[in-house]
Amino acid sequence: MRLRHFLSFVGGAPLLASCIFLLDYDKLEGSPVGAGGAGGEDSAVGGEPAGGAAGAGPSCGDCDDGDPCTIDTCLALPGEEPACQHAVTEGLKLDGFQTVLPAEQHLRVSLVGSGRLFYLSALEINGDIPKVSLYRLADDGTELEPLAADLPLDESPVSNIGLAIEELAAGQVAVHGFVAVKGRRSDAATRVVHLESRNEVLSSNVIGLSYRADNPTVFPQGLAIGKEIVGAWIQEDGTIAVHEVGAARTADLGDVTLPATTLSLLSTEAQRPAVMFTAQAEGEPLGTWVEPAGGERTQLQECIPEPGTYLSSSVIPTQLDGVWLANFTRAGADYLTSGGGTVVCSGLTCTAVPDDCERNPTPNAIRNAAGATVHFDTDDAGVIYSVVAIPQLAPKPEGDGLLARLGLVLGRADFSQSPVETEDIGTLEVAKNDASESNGFAGPDWPAVAILPGRRAAVAWIAPNAEGNGTELHVERYKMCVGAP
Repeated sequence: MRLRHFLSFVGGAPLLASCIFLLDYDKLEGSPVGAGGAGGEDSAVGGEPAGGAAGAGPSCGDCDDGDPCTIDTCLALPGEEPACQHAVTEGLKLDGFQTVLPAEQHLRVSLVGSGRLFYLSALEINGDIPKVSLYRLADDGTELEPLAADLPLDESPVSNIGLAIEELAAGQVAVHGFVAVKGRRSDAATRVVHLESRNEVLSSNVIGLSYRADNPTVFPQGLAIGKEIVGAWIQEDGTIAVHEVGAARTADLGDVTLPATTLSLLSTEAQRPAVMFTAQAEGEPLGTWVEPAGGERTQLQECIPEPGTYLSSSVIPTQLDGVWLANFTRAGADYLTSGGGTVVCSGLTCTAVPDDCERNPTPNAIRNAAGATVHFDTDDAGVIYSVVAIPQLAPKPEGDGLLARLGLVLGRADFSQSPVETEDIGTLEVAKNDASESNGFAGPDWPAVAILPGRRAAVAWIAPNAEGNGTELHVERYKMCVGAP
């Protein structure tokens, strides 16, 4: 990518014009910067001090109420007894958990959540030896706990694990994962393995004998669809395998004339599998496509026609059956951009409603966005909250050069209203570093997001280390401060 040409595009680029609920992400450009947002001004949206930090006066005692969503102070008025005050704030606030895991190279990370636990998978390489790890993190935990000391894999992993959660009786869950593995011989076949952690026992089973392994940033996807756990992956010929675990059946989607290069798994209104994939052949993009199992294939229109390479695709649920927010990232000789639209899957057809290209100009210098949504039981029907992680390249405010940065956006939407009411609750920049062509424009990237019912969100991402000779996996947990519970 030529830096001079790239800068000419980035100069006026907005932040993620196409993302969840069509919120205005330009506001992120003016947000405060905090390395992880740990306490104090930098951890709150709009420059407010973080709740539960300072504010304990000697005449009040300790005013810290332990809630990151409040600003705690001691108020002493003339003639009155001093009293602690707890002002409620909104936004994403670090709740005390941050960790950094070093490696020679991290490739991808995935996150899911259920009940009071987050589950995380990460693929790393050290000394040319790949390793994939599974962890869990409680909503009040202080460390990542390995889900298993050793994964039951007889061969070396060549992908990250796509995770899905199966809800069981009495609040229990089974954790499912889909991973590609390969023997150490150069002519060994690459296979897809289904992992399952149930009642603290981790088992594995080969479910696929064909896997396209030329891009380590792409990995099998997992999703709970109704009462079924589904996995999907790209096969060697560019078609897509969709495997239903309970039914023990695999369907082939896609087409060899549209060889898939990235993949996302979604579901229809009738709780059937569907896929979104980007296709490319001989360096030429062939489009972004959506296809339900047994149904028609639909192309998602894109705002930029120039040649380029698809880097990623992702979907974000809306909590409405069959309705998903689609994102994909493309890069060319002199541009980097993310776009997408809304995908509605009903029956045997998925309708892809593209971005408004006039409202959302491209290129926007955004890459590999990820997000999650939730409906809290205490809210009215139709009220949905979202947390979206947005990696972007941007010019330095002081002049020459680029910054690679990662921002988080907390949003609210009310689908019971017509038109849908949306609100940008707050934005927060959590990481940044200098980026240039010489270091491959490396920066905080490849994020993953999950949300728990207890208003906790976990965010993970990969970033270069300070020495420039390795990478770091960052994992942080936030409280979603969105008003009274």
